[in-house]
Amino acid sequence: MRSLYDFWDWFQDYAEAYYYLQDFSIAEQAFYDHELTSRLQDYHENLCFGITFSKDETDAQLILSTNGRVDGVFFVNNLVNIAPDIPKWTIVAFIQPQLDLEAIKTGTDEPYYFRDFTIKPSDLRWAPVDFDSRNCRCDLLFHAEGGTTEVSQG
Repeated sequence: MRSLYDFWDWFQDYAEAYYYLQDFSIAEQAFYDHELTSRLQDYHENLCFGITFSKDETDAQLILSTNGRVDGVFFVNNLVNIAPDIPKWTIVAFIQPQLDLEAIKTGTDEPYYFRDFTIKPSDLRWAPVDFDSRNCRCDLLFHAEGGTTEVSQG
């Protein structure tokens, strides 16, 4: 395992490219995505990231996570704790929930936008389909406007 500081030295060298990544071609985005994923996984196989791009020249966010796997939490926290100040960037451990429960209850919550797809948390309906008592996993069915999808949750 390389030094955690090596990761930040590398990221600082490429911070400007990642800041403008959404303006790159799909092939270039894939290259940079693979490179960042690879460098994070040098430290732990379950480390992953998300980027919240800048709006109106504000800071972008690099969100480090473990893709829901507990065994990488220690590594994410260590990386974030030693993160240097990087111009135009805010470094965050894990996606931070920002839900207004009252708005969700009344259906006045703001939608999430993902490319051409929008969804509001208040539009989701969840129902358990099957529970496996051997491993405490439950298959869930959720409904959103436009159809249903079955998802296995653990």
